[in-house]
Amino acid sequence: MNERRQLRAFVTELLQSKGDTSPFEDSESLAAGGRLDSIEVIRLVAFMEESFGVDFARVEFDRADFDSIVSMSDFLSRFRKGGLPMAG
Repeated sequence: MNERRQLRAFVTELLQSKGDTSPFEDSESLAAGGRLDSIEVIRLVAFMEESFGVDFARVEFDRADFDSIVSMSDFLSRFRKGGLPMAG
């Protein structure tokens, strides 16, 4: 399963766990739009650390990177290429 599908499956699971079964687009604003709260964003961070090897102690955290499936996928692409700012 590719990264985007894994992210989408995990986000779908997060939403369904709180009774949100409405469909969503990969570009939809989920955090800023209120469908994902801060606790769920933290769960996404943990998922990305475990599933994709992201070390958030080393890279800068920007909540905007967790707003949509597209932004999460873009974040992972930048991570893989070494194009993320380091945490300071």
